[in-house]
Amino acid sequence: MKLGLLRSLYALGVRCMSLGSERNCCSWVDSSIVDLMDIGTADMRHDLSLWGRLVVWEMNRLGMIVDLSYASYGAALDVLRYSRAPVIFSHAGAYSINRHHLNVREDVLIPLATQGGVIMISFDPKLLGGYTIDNVLEHLNYLREVIGPDHIGIGSGFDGFDSAIEGLEDVSKFSHLFDALTMGKYTDGETFVPWTEDELKKLAGLNFLRVFHEVEQIKQELSHEQPLEDDGLEDMLD
Repeated sequence: MKLGLLRSLYALGVRCMSLGSERNCCSWVDSSIVDLMDIGTADMRHDLSLWGRLVVWEMNRLGMIVDLSYASYGAALDVLRYSRAPVIFSHAGAYSINRHHLNVREDVLIPLATQGGVIMISFDPKLLGGYTIDNVLEHLNYLREVIGPDHIGIGSGFDGFDSAIEGLEDVSKFSHLFDALTMGKYTDGETFVPWTEDELKKLAGLNFLRVFHEVEQIKQELSHEQPLEDDGLEDMLD
């Protein structure tokens, strides 16, 4: 990733970028796929490189949202440590509910929320751990309890999986989810604390819009900084 390319992407209208992909294709940031290699071991750390930090800082300076979806556990912690603006997970779930490597652990969720970031719930059954609206509700209620309603959004990600959640096959079915949250009831009759109208508005998009505006505000605060030039930086960091 060239820093000049980031500036070109921003000029073309890009306002949010994931740092990597599930294929672990970037040399400067580890994908969550590498965490699978550490299952059962004490060492769970994979980091963001020095060059990766520069990418994050330049995204902050430009006003581009950092998306941690697909980032490894250690890389996510590093980004949260070094980013000067709130970040997001655009499509993920809660690791405590379903232990999938793309889901977010509680010790990442806490600093994410502290920094003002947002996790947006995926509707991918493999991340949720099932194919029902109840699976989505379980993740959302857990997140509301752990990090509060100000840091949760809807990520869906319909183009990223084949088999959809029953009753949430496309965006026209979102009302089914919000009705269940309003009533405070799972399909099996078990109840939970209903979501308020304000909480639902935040979930539906206000939380993401807040991050968008805060990232823009950070951009203004960093307007005195000069852009980093690629020439010489890579050699210096090797």
